[in-house]
Amino acid sequence: MSNSDLNSGETFKESVFVVPTEGMTIADEYVLLKRLGAGATGEAWLAEKIGERRHEHEIIPQVVLKFVPGEVRRDNTEMEKVHSAHLSATNLEHSNICQFHQPIWDARFGWLPVMEFIPGTTLREHAHITLKRKLELAEVVRLLTPIANALDYAHERGILHRDIKPANIMVTPEGKPVIIDFGLAAQIRSSMSTVSRTSTAGTPAFKAPEQWKPDQPLDAKTDQYALGVVAYELLSGRVPFDSDDPFTLGFQVVSAPVPGIAELPNAVNWVLAKALAKVREERFASCTDMMRALESPAAYVQEDKQPEPVLQQVGQQDQNAATSVQPRTSSGQRDTREWGAGAFIGFMMGAGILGGPFYDVGNDVLCSIMTLVGGSIGACIGAAIHKEFGN
Repeated sequence: MSNSDLNSGETFKESVFVVPTEGMTIADEYVLLKRLGAGATGEAWLAEKIGERRHEHEIIPQVVLKFVPGEVRRDNTEMEKVHSAHLSATNLEHSNICQFHQPIWDARFGWLPVMEFIPGTTLREHAHITLKRKLELAEVVRLLTPIANALDYAHERGILHRDIKPANIMVTPEGKPVIIDFGLAAQIRSSMSTVSRTSTAGTPAFKAPEQWKPDQPLDAKTDQYALGVVAYELLSGRVPFDSDDPFTLGFQVVSAPVPGIAELPNAVNWVLAKALAKVREERFASCTDMMRALESPAAYVQEDKQPEPVLQQVGQQDQNAATSVQPRTSSGQRDTREWGAGAFIGFMMGAGILGGPFYDVGNDVLCSIMTLVGGSIGACIGAAIHKEFGN
């Protein structure tokens, strides 16, 4: 099945009154059992293959059907991208990656991604609802090392996840971690951004610095950053950067030092800071290397001849005083990063001021032009101000 099959003559006429419900038959192949979840990337339903049981104890295979948001389904170009992402994921065969099956066609809903059903709970539920505590370092290493291996396996085949977070990692009743929505949720979010003209690509708290910058290519180090955020959250109970204001959050991710976890050894904080480095080249060579360092942080720091972490008090994020952990950098590197922070803030403000009015009235051409002009002017002003007063 190729992308061209999207236009192979199948007729898709969506009705706004048709929504998936329990007991509904899909594509004459599956019957919907229950909704597993719903959000910005659509609805996920548990479904069972239609067929008579030969005996009452026979288990009928169950799968997960993904109902893509209607805005994306109605856009052939964006739906083709989602379809392509799904087909790419069907080539992944790893015990810690949810298996993707061939998509199915339903006249009411169009193409539906079909995925293996993974019983259990999400990693977020496993860590905070089931256990009701922060995880110990050994448990974090146990859970995330197979995830790191699975990510490296996919990266070697040129496939990125782009939305690694605890909610996209399942933990089976036997304790086995499995990545779900490999590349699919990220593409749906990206397509939603395109069709709705809103920024929904990626989960903000887990987005790497390069994802906050326009036209920056993504690579394996982008997934590594997100995995580093997952490790940080499991160890501390919070993400390193968080804000309801996307501009504030973007600034923190791009330029603010990583807040250290006060109750953990400096070597652990150093490993996390390296995984969360602003410049991707400063991160680990692979996700597996990151987890090896986290498993033996003191040995890693010594063997790699890394300098002692620089600890700075950055105020209180909760009841414990937080510390900032960063490898030593030259004054030139700091100047460059501070200039970049000012330019980033200036670009966002300038783009919003000049491009916003044209966005509101729906003039896409002028909106794009004025956003670029305003962003460029704002970047220059922001960089100059930050350089003058940032020190």
